Amino acid sequence: MTEAERVHLDELLARHSVTETVDRASVIDLINRLREPDIKTSEDRDRVVKESRLWKEVSHRDTAMSLLNSLAQMAPIFLNQIHW
Repeated sequence: MTEAERVHLDELLARHSVTETVDRASVIDLINRLREPDIKTSEDRDRVVKESRLWKEVSHRDTAMSLLNSLAQMAPIFLNQIHW
């Protein structure tokens, strides 16, 4: 994978208009959890998102829900392209 193929976490957050509304560490924690090998199905991903610190912080904010939904639906291969 080339550097051009990688997605920077700041770009991902900016794309979802939540750059200043979420804690970056919470996003990183969620991405790391979603990368774990035992997370295989969409149900697994949904459960992980709803158990995450990020969910607790932003579930009441409409502007952040698109980020959570995207993270929950991303394939693990795509998550491997995110760096910070």
